[in-house]
Amino acid sequence: MHPTSSDYLWFHRDFPALAASYCLTLVKDLSPEELFRRLGGSAGTDAVGVDALVEQAATARRTGPDGLRFAGIADLGSWALMVEPDGSLGVLEEAAEPGSSGTEWVAHHRSEGDVDTFLAYVDSAPLVLLDPAASGNRLGRSPQEITAALRHMGFDLDSPTPAATPRTASAAFALAEVLTGVRLTPALLRGLSFRCGALPAPRMGR
Repeated sequence: MHPTSSDYLWFHRDFPALAASYCLTLVKDLSPEELFRRLGGSAGTDAVGVDALVEQAATARRTGPDGLRFAGIADLGSWALMVEPDGSLGVLEEAAEPGSSGTEWVAHHRSEGDVDTFLAYVDSAPLVLLDPAASGNRLGRSPQEITAALRHMGFDLDSPTPAATPRTASAAFALAEVLTGVRLTPALLRGLSFRCGALPAPRMGR
């Protein structure tokens, strides 16, 4: 049975500092170091748990050079999980297209203005691009057979106007689990070891 948005409502409750603005990206068969290199960055510090990661990100924004993005990447075995507090690199096509070469890339993002984005690439080609709050409007080559699954997960496919809520963001977590097989839990996010570092903005207009 597919996961649903209800399975991930804990994220906003348990991690409010991160949930206010974040991007989570899952990349298959790359180590944290390999993913940093692929994105043109490098790791310099470590953090255990997303709360520590959020604190490091806040410090980096205050003291780091302009134009760089802070991220933590953890090894989940077959997948690398990149967490960007107050970031959005993972849902930029300019990052996902080259970053997914030869592999799979699944990312979702929420900004402080409650703007949601979901993106999945396979070997540099878009699989699905959607706004979780208005998921009836989606791009990519996702088959129509996923429509029923999207409804089950909690996506509103009929709303003419986006209305981002914690439930639409939670539905994005559920879709990421369906595409990757990776289930995130509060205990996992609290216990993960992250390699942390700065990433340059991707070149636009690829």
